Amino acid sequence: MVAGVSPAWKRIAADTAASTEIRGIQQLPLRTAAATVRRVKQSNLVHDGEGWETISSERHFGNAHLEVVTDHVRTPTRKLPRTWTVVHRKAAVIIAPMTHDGKIVLIRQERVPIRAAIWEMPSGQIDNAVAGGGDPGHKSAQSIKAVALSELREEAGYELSKDGELIALGHYFSSPGFTDERGFFFLARPV
Repeated sequence: MVAGVSPAWKRIAADTAASTEIRGIQQLPLRTAAATVRRVKQSNLVHDGEGWETISSERHFGNAHLEVVTDHVRTPTRKLPRTWTVVHRKAAVIIAPMTHDGKIVLIRQERVPIRAAIWEMPSGQIDNAVAGGGDPGHKSAQSIKAVALSELREEAGYELSKDGELIALGHYFSSPGFTDERGFFFLARPV
């Protein structure tokens, strides 16, 4: 589910009128994806402080990348607390690098949890000191962009062209059923 959408979607949709093709698979036009994203309203999300109360929290494990806890939480719709195991993770950046000819660059990564090597966009975790508490409007937005450009360079071996732009497309929660990890999505074009 997309939690925050940038006004850049409209501009990108207008700029990208043709469909894209990735590895021989015809994709929907980007404007279709943008239209879908606009239908998700920010007001449909429940935010902290609107009837949520953590009764207790038990930490099971933690390292530099994640923390596993079991929370007992009263939700806005339930009188009795719910027990839920949550994986806390740092925020991340995800970059869609687009070449001068409109192709998206993907990288092949080995992923141990699924025991497979898969094609994906360059991405990486954001240090909490940079993330500004996960607020995309925070003053450290430039630092988040710097992390995105660094990941583009490190993982894909690409740089933003001199005439290029890094466009913030919004943010989303990668798997909100078990983790609070938020991904900040960027389009880098041309690379």
